[in-house]
Amino acid sequence: MEIRTTTCKPEHPEFLLRCGDEIPESFAIWLRDTLASAVNGGERFAPGQTYQVGWMTTRVAPGPDQTLTLHEPDMRSMPVQWVESVAQTLRHLMLHRFTAESVGLGEQLDFPKISQTCLVCKEISRASTTSGLILSRFPADGAGDSGWFVGCLDESHDHNVLENLARITLYELVRGLPELVSFLALPEGCEVVLQVDKRPAFFFEDEQMPIVAGSYVDQLFSV
Repeated sequence: MEIRTTTCKPEHPEFLLRCGDEIPESFAIWLRDTLASAVNGGERFAPGQTYQVGWMTTRVAPGPDQTLTLHEPDMRSMPVQWVESVAQTLRHLMLHRFTAESVGLGEQLDFPKISQTCLVCKEISRASTTSGLILSRFPADGAGDSGWFVGCLDESHDHNVLENLARITLYELVRGLPELVSFLALPEGCEVVLQVDKRPAFFFEDEQMPIVAGSYVDQLFSV
């Protein structure tokens, strides 16, 4: 699917955006209109600039026929490789919004940046298919930190031992465990417990949050 702005100021190039057909048109239209509104509000875009959409950092690049377009990380390569698309950007925005709404936190979305760091247990890859994982969002420790901690649920693995932990970017986290993307815009004070073959358990400020009947998470983890 391609979608194009048509109302940018005459002195500013229009945007041509490419995203997959699986992305609801309403999300693509929202991004198109957001860009047009920014231009008409006085913002100027040029190739090489970055533009934040939810948690995703995109890059402005030249498009065909004197347009501009957005590139996004391919979510596979390290170091990051950029591709002409906003499909992952909009997909992640959808997942973040739908997941937060599923536990009544839609108005409290708190997007980190994909380049920010998180603290992780070194066993999370193994634990994601065995003991399970816990995700906890604490106050961020500076501008480069997201506040997220991701650990295993293995009681024998001590997370108070620094040698058992690592600090990585959120990009690196979801590159290895893409199923965690959905939870990463939940606000500070949230905790998510993920166990194999069980519905996730959500907590906010130490109170368990029920999953809204018929919501995205409810349907995704229905028996």
